[in-house]
Amino acid sequence: MYAQTEERKDQKRVAAHPIAQNKNKEKSKSWLSDNRDASVFQRKIKKLINNNPQAADIVQLYAKSTFAHNTLSSRLIIQRVIDYEAVKSACEKLKIPFEGNKIIEVPDKVMANTKFKDYPEGYVVGLSEEEKKESLTSMQQGPGQEKEYTEATAKDLLSLLGGAAYNHKIGAVVITEKMANYQRNLLHELGHHKQNIVSGFNSDNTTVLLLEYHNVLCNENLFAGPKRVSYGVDQTFSWVTHWNKMKNNEEKNEFLNAKAKVLIQMEEQFYQSLLSSKNKKEKDLDVYGLTAKKLSKALTNVHENPDNGFYVVRALFNMIKQLTSEFS
Repeated sequence: MYAQTEERKDQKRVAAHPIAQNKNKEKSKSWLSDNRDASVFQRKIKKLINNNPQAADIVQLYAKSTFAHNTLSSRLIIQRVIDYEAVKSACEKLKIPFEGNKIIEVPDKVMANTKFKDYPEGYVVGLSEEEKKESLTSMQQGPGQEKEYTEATAKDLLSLLGGAAYNHKIGAVVITEKMANYQRNLLHELGHHKQNIVSGFNSDNTTVLLLEYHNVLCNENLFAGPKRVSYGVDQTFSWVTHWNKMKNNEEKNEFLNAKAKVLIQMEEQFYQSLLSSKNKKEKDLDVYGLTAKKLSKALTNVHENPDNGFYVVRALFNMIKQLTSEFS
């Protein structure tokens, strides 16, 4: 669908190649979701339960920190169980409707195979009667998998997704009750919901790592706290010490200009790999283009705000580095 006209090709190339655009501007001036393979879950959960049933409380394969009979209009119940203000705040940040969202909060001791209709009152919001017949196991792993999770709690299963997840099939956010960084994780998962309902991006049509980078950089980083610069290992951490020793903006701008030159080459090589990759999914070019464009806007005033420019070059470096291995 990406090769229908030369004009459309050019449009995507412009969107996906922002660094070179900003380079020209400077001359004139001076990213389950959260889905994992079922067999992996089965092995991990069995090992976790056999070794230490309590260990599931702290298992985080993909850490997202640094990082029932009601609807969202039932404010009294939401305040008692689901954090009403956190949901409302996240929706406002993302500019998506508050009413009608589907949220499942997973409490302690509820089993992975427990149907949502049997959850304690107030923990399941917005699901239809038919959807309430599902369990976390059947929703995340598919029907017929329940026998593999008879000894696992819902919290065990969700811990393997980092404690929170989004299921685009039914459009539901699932989050562990009272988990660390609850508000940020909620914003992240509702960010996946925005990707799905507004843009039509989900793990069926977009590479998961690319989907995650788009969500972190465009949605989760709306959170009022330190911005995440990677989804996974930060490969720019060593830059921070050097950056903090710089005495003035002139030094910082020189550093940013040097990194930008490297990023221009990296981005060009990655874009060509993505363009020709047999592994890319239907929406990958669109999602990458939007993510790169989002970051490029922040580079416009890089000399006026070097610290924000530092965040941008770090995020771009991490994103391109990780995605290159995904599409090579």
